[in-house]
Amino acid sequence: MQLTEIQIDAVEKKTDLTAIKQEHAAISKLEEAFGSHTYFMNEDGLFVFMQAEEKDNTAHLLAFAMWDEEDKNKLLQLAEPISAGVSLNLEQAHVIDNRDQPTTIH
Repeated sequence: MQLTEIQIDAVEKKTDLTAIKQEHAAISKLEEAFGSHTYFMNEDGLFVFMQAEEKDNTAHLLAFAMWDEEDKNKLLQLAEPISAGVSLNLEQAHVIDNRDQPTTIH
């Protein structure tokens, strides 16, 4: 899914993710391989936001490729995308980052 500039700004301000600009040379290859998305990256890998259902107001951040530990310029595609623990309210451009939140057991 493609995010708006407001949504992209919210994600970049609240997380360590950086959006890959549409003009970047890698975008055409990424879109050919994975479809049309706003792609984000950080020191761990490559991510996109996806809605569980088309009409869902929340999108969830999924990792689908991670940097090779031996060659940080090489991405390794994951067999299945994994949740990265970040959600985005699409209407309000509100980011919820649960990546480092402690789990409470009752």
